[in-house]
Amino acid sequence: MGQSCGLSHTSMRSEDVGNTSAHPFLTSPAKGLLFAYNGKSQTAYFDCKIIGDSIRSIKTSAKKIILGNNVEVISDNAFFATSIEEIEGSVKVKEIGKKAFSHCVRLKTVNFQSEAVCERAFYNCLKLEEVDISQTKIIENMAFLKCPN
Repeated sequence: MGQSCGLSHTSMRSEDVGNTSAHPFLTSPAKGLLFAYNGKSQTAYFDCKIIGDSIRSIKTSAKKIILGNNVEVISDNAFFATSIEEIEGSVKVKEIGKKAFSHCVRLKTVNFQSEAVCERAFYNCLKLEEVDISQTKIIENMAFLKCPN
């Protein structure tokens, strides 16, 4: 299958965000790298074909996830029980895997499109308020179970 996100990561100062010349890896989506920066808002950026669950220790500190244009699949359990609050991207992913965002009890906003949302993908996302599923073709059983909003 495609390139899966690896463990590479670096810390950035808030003034470096958006400055890709300071961090050349940001312009290399084929490597599937992620970055985070220290400050009030912690952001992780993914631009690989498949986001797996192997980098949970890095993702747990992120509050916001930005998806790059190369993301095709968010695999099963990819962000399971992490502290993320918001996910955004201009990409339309093919699939959000089973339990990909389950138990993300702080997740409020999902701003990207997906062709398919698998079983329990957003299970028990207690604060989930906004998800655009207008272009979603498949929503499996219990995809949004225990999401009170």
